[in-house]
Amino acid sequence: MTKSTLCVLLFSKGKQVSESKEMDKVMYHDWRLVPKHKEEQFKLYNPVPEPPIRYVSYPPLLRAMLLAQRQEDELGAAAEEPTLPLKRDVLLSKEYFRSQEKERERQEETAV
Repeated sequence: MTKSTLCVLLFSKGKQVSESKEMDKVMYHDWRLVPKHKEEQFKLYNPVPEPPIRYVSYPPLLRAMLLAQRQEDELGAAAEEPTLPLKRDVLLSKEYFRSQEKERERQEETAV
């Protein structure tokens, strides 16, 4: 049995990956042979930019804890997947931290 190979120019999402490369397993359907007269049109492809990632999932243990807590709060109802936002909505200034520190000092001073 002979090994089928093909020398091609590789493109991924409209950008050339490497100069030229010998490929094996060309019988898989992941590859497309572009005719010579359509090469320029194929190269001019502008990929749609991927939307930025705004949320990520929690680590497994913390995710399990949050889901259990939500199920307790909702009395066994199906809880939605907890996600962690990557962007803060609130800008924290130095004044915010100073006021928090003063509040903490007041609470320590007025122990009953």
